[in-house]
Amino acid sequence: MGDGNTRIPKQDWNTGFLKNTDNKRELFPFLSKELVKKDLAGRLLLSTYLQRVISNKQQDIPGLQPCNHTETGNKILLHLADAANQGHQIALVHTVDSDVVILALRWFASLGLSELWVCLGSWEEDT
Repeated sequence: MGDGNTRIPKQDWNTGFLKNTDNKRELFPFLSKELVKKDLAGRLLLSTYLQRVISNKQQDIPGLQPCNHTETGNKILLHLADAANQGHQIALVHTVDSDVVILALRWFASLGLSELWVCLGSWEEDT
């Protein structure tokens, strides 16, 4: 794993780097561990690290362990249900997977949230 100081080459990530399963196997756990180190102005961030759920804040998350779902949509719904059980009423999901949008629409009424915002698409940098 890198130390966070490695320069990332500019390339087409979807057709090159991310097509290689070994690259994803190393990148995603690294990103999960780094993300939870960030101060998010009091916001809670949960991330999947291998089969564990880790957090940027002290949080009671035993209902999410182990996180062994292979489908992203299932993991996201599990996190949303846990957030509602913890008393949260509003949630935001950002995804590039249209299946997650369909699952969110299907299960929204069962989740116990008052609002669920879903952003579909990748983050674009202003150039």
